[in-house]
Amino acid sequence: MRALCLVAVLSTPAFADPVTAPACREADPKAPPPRSVRDVDWCNSDAFTWKGRLRAGHAEVHLYRRLDQPHDTIRTRLRGVIYGDLDGDGRAEAAVVIEKSTWTTSHQGTVSTVYVHGFTGGAPVLLGSIPAGTPVRDVAFGKGGTVTVKAGDPATVETYVRDPAGAFVRQP
Repeated sequence: MRALCLVAVLSTPAFADPVTAPACREADPKAPPPRSVRDVDWCNSDAFTWKGRLRAGHAEVHLYRRLDQPHDTIRTRLRGVIYGDLDGDGRAEAAVVIEKSTWTTSHQGTVSTVYVHGFTGGAPVLLGSIPAGTPVRDVAFGKGGTVTVKAGDPATVETYVRDPAGAFVRQP
């Protein structure tokens, strides 16, 4: 019954935000610095890749042992950004949905992560991350520091709360 209630809440537009790909373009070098989390250029961020940065919402890294041999590829893609008030302070936080696909000589796989950011001192600050199924369909900020994620195929709904140490912990 509890899972059914969460699905009903997530399917209600007033409580859930569907994850949709943003309209990304190359970074604007003349853009003013962000004044809030809503002003951050997530499409061209360096927060989600271990080498380089997203450009227009995408990044790709090729790992070669030898140039004439097969290689590994890691592709990172911005799937969407959802805004909401995580902690009830009246300021928005951002749930940034990132999808990473990895191709190696032995396997292929895709994982999604929801990165929750606040905004302090003129810059985005990572509050924590939530591992999620692929694709992430909906994200909802709730009362008491909760984030609910609907993801996977078939879709499952899981709710996370931010603990005192700052980690997001899945609720039973």
